[in-house]
Amino acid sequence: MIQDDLKKVGARMRELRKAKGFTGLDEFAYVNKLNRGTYGRMEKGYNMTMKNILRVAHAHKMTLEDFFKGVR
Repeated sequence: MIQDDLKKVGARMRELRKAKGFTGLDEFAYVNKLNRGTYGRMEKGYNMTMKNILRVAHAHKMTLEDFFKGVR
């Protein structure tokens, strides 16, 4: 189901953020010039556009291939 997959992508974002040492999403969003509200909804599996997914992948200095490898 699509919503389940979106939640998996959000979980991947949370995993990557925490791996970089950011315990809260506010600081990660601020440092990477991402809208805090939008980023928070994305981690929950909502409000994802390809443009925003690309912004997050670029914030992690990852290719889309590497980003999506971690989606289970």
